[in-house]
Amino acid sequence: MKRLAITAALLAAALLTGCGTQPQENGSSKAETEPATQVSTEETTQASEEATTEPLFDENATPPESFAYEIKDGYAVITDFKGKETEVIVPSRLEGVPVTQIGQYAFEACWNVISVEIPETVDFIGEQAFLDCESLESVNIPSKVTTLRRATFAGCTALMEMTIPETVTVTDEELFIGCPLEVLYVENPDLPYASWGLEELEVPCTICAPEGAKILTWAEKNGFPTEILS
Repeated sequence: MKRLAITAALLAAALLTGCGTQPQENGSSKAETEPATQVSTEETTQASEEATTEPLFDENATPPESFAYEIKDGYAVITDFKGKETEVIVPSRLEGVPVTQIGQYAFEACWNVISVEIPETVDFIGEQAFLDCESLESVNIPSKVTTLRRATFAGCTALMEMTIPETVTVTDEELFIGCPLEVLYVENPDLPYASWGLEELEVPCTICAPEGAKILTWAEKNGFPTEILS
């Protein structure tokens, strides 16, 4: 009887071991969770790569070390140009934020600078920003700029052509005083003349503007040649 009892106990233990499902469930659960973990890791890596694709600096522009600048609340301000480059491309980004302002006196007396390209991120150019840039021949005003401050380009004695974009609605006096302009494009028909210094030119420059523009009325009264912009 004891042998039969032992045999029955061993048989019951064997049946319990063979029918146990807990180890298989654990294995199945692990196999099911591994792909989810892998996907999550891949998504995190992809998000990290996308976050780092935005450059901290504008690689195609003049190097950041050629400028003094300030980082403010989500934007950068150029406060001074200290480089030796003669053809300057102002960066559109510095330390990962857009450059939106050229500060007051930022390029003052940069005698060797021949050209300055300002990015379209800029919406403000400070007073006398290019004062006495005696070699400056070319500089653009971005389309986001609405106001040109006093004497922005005063004393740029090599500046012979300039375009005031249509977005500019307000200008201060002495804007071009001391500039030997030959051609001035004024794209905003409602922009009036505001003592820019053109009356001091030995030879009046040609003023190009849309038909009926206020600047054309001033030009005709003061003996400046005009052309109609199409």
